[in-house]
Amino acid sequence: MRGAPARGTDAKVLASVILAARNAAPTIEAQLEELARQTFRGSWELVFVDDGSHDATPEVVEAWRDRLPALRTLAAPGPSTAGRPERTVTRARNHAVAHSSGELLLFCDADDVVGDAWVERMVDGLRTHPAVGGQIERERLSSAVALDVRPSKGPRLLDGGGPCRRARSTQIRTPSAAYHLTSPADAEGGTRCQS
Repeated sequence: MRGAPARGTDAKVLASVILAARNAAPTIEAQLEELARQTFRGSWELVFVDDGSHDATPEVVEAWRDRLPALRTLAAPGPSTAGRPERTVTRARNHAVAHSSGELLLFCDADDVVGDAWVERMVDGLRTHPAVGGQIERERLSSAVALDVRPSKGPRLLDGGGPCRRARSTQIRTPSAAYHLTSPADAEGGTRCQS
């Protein structure tokens, strides 16, 4: 994690990478490997939140602590009694956001793999745009069943083209304390590159 502050320092964190997962032990290590290779020279942290895994997901993440020195690990809040779903990725992400330190919030998933310049490019994009997204590769970590359940929507040109041809994640520029979305569509203007 080049450029990341050592755990426990008082350095200002520019970007918080939010990674929520449940039962992702088979795929999350590929994502952690790519996050450990980031070329971004600024300060950033990885905030991982376990959303009630029954497998070794938390242990797999913890094993990467020496390669991801600005790693925070959290457990998502338990079931709600207010009639809400017990566990959702949105609740887990919101929990991570509430415990993040970054000025910018970047989201990735345990079954995705980011490129080694992902943090750098997201931060660069957020310097001039309110939201940015990235291209998605669906087949490397997805099972045949997952691909059948969520078929490709095909290439789409969003905002007239550019690097956001098939985007799934939206990165939102906002102080982390102000971020509390119940879905990505709730972000004002935050659907620029979202499918």
